Amino acid sequence: MIFHSSASNLDFKGYQAVYDDTEASPSSNNSEDDAVHQDNFEALSKLKVKDLMSPVNVHLAQNFTKPPSRYSESALIKRLEELGIGGPSTYSSIMKVLQVPYSYNPLS
Repeated sequence: MIFHSSASNLDFKGYQAVYDDTEASPSSNNSEDDAVHQDNFEALSKLKVKDLMSPVNVHLAQNFTKPPSRYSESALIKRLEELGIGGPSTYSSIMKVLQVPYSYNPLS
């Protein structure tokens, strides 16, 4: 069997140290979960190509990724209001810029 693993670790918080971006920050705010994540990261980072492994627990599962749903015009305006972007007088111009004609054909 061939296995593939990947891991990431946040070395520098950058803007996240000042700005609380819930969509970009990790979903875990629990220090216990952070410790488990750090242990897993360290274990994966020590692995080398062709290392032999003996699996202890195997969970067979198939996952499908689903793209995020698209904004409707009203949902986008509501989100802009929540973020404090623009105002009622600018929403129509924002919508005109973002709308793509349905008859768009790049080959014509």
